This record gives sequence, structure tokens and C-alpha cells, in this order.
Amino acid sequence: MAKWATVAQQRLYPGGGSAVFTQRISDWSLGKRVPQRWESFEPVLRVLIREALRRKTPPAKAGMYELGRWRQWWSEARTASDDAAGRSPRTGNASSLTCPYQGLATFEASDQARFFGRTRAIEELVALITQTHATDPGVVLLTGPSGAGKSSLLSAGLIPAVSSGALDALDVGGGG
Repeated sequence: MAKWATVAQQRLYPGGGSAVFTQRISDWSLGKRVPQRWESFEPVLRVLIREALRRKTPPAKAGMYELGRWRQWWSEARTASDDAAGRSPRTGNASSLTCPYQGLATFEASDQARFFGRTRAIEELVALITQTHATDPGVVLLTGPSGAGKSSLLSAGLIPAVSSGALDALDVGGGG
């Protein structure tokens, strides 16, 4: 996501803006360090809209796949407040919106539709399991730093892939 957003930013604003980092997107999804300028947010939004349209995911709210509508919401959110203290307003019904980013929370198998952009990682894991089983059946360990997405890759990536038949060719039943 960050890589695609960086490419989009470079196309939209040549010579301007820094790379978009995964941590920055994660912070935004949690309402932390939200960018002050539309130009910082727009490339990420374009990538998200494109991916949602590609997947034919129904929008959680009317206008979610319209960049002009987002620009309007952005402007309203930047200039409005919901009380005299000047706190930012809540947009929409939070319980009806589904955020594609969960911070450090693990994606589950039921989150497969929101676990996009990781097809290559899932395919590589399936290929590794297949290759390992063919050459020297045993255990495949998935390691990485805390918060890297190991549990999400297994829960929302590998489990749905296996359920769809990705490993059906393997004889892993052990009943022979």
C-alpha cells in the first residue's frame, strides 16, 4: 500500500512530498498525526479506492469511491468542530464504517476481503509449503518481528487460500 501510494504521489505531485510509509498510514487509520494537507492524503486514498473498485467491494457509505466526495469531507472535517472547545467532529456512524486498517490488531479469516495487497506473500507461502512438503515433509515456521503481520498472513491469507483449495494437491492427511 505504501509503495503504491508513493508512486501515486510522485505522479500527482512530481518533485513534491516525501515517500508514504506504512507507519504513517497506520497512524492515520488510528486518527494519529493526520496530515494537514489534502495532497498528503490523496495518493493513499486513490490507491484504496482503486483497490476497492477492483475487488468490487460494496462501499460502506455512499460516495466512498468518489475522490471529489472525499475532498469535500476533508474540507468539512478541517474546518468544522462539534463543540465550543473546537474538538474535531465524528464523521458518519462509526459502527457502520469498516476501517481497512486495524493498527496492530490481527486480521482473522473473516477479514479476508480487507486483507488485500498481500497476494504475492500468500502465493509465496503456499509455494514454500508445497515445495517443503514435496522435498522433505516437515514443519514450516513463519518468523518475523512483532507487528509485522505474521498472524494476519496466516489467518486472513493462508487459511482462506487453503479453504479455497490452494493445498489440495498435497497428501497431508497422514492416513495411509
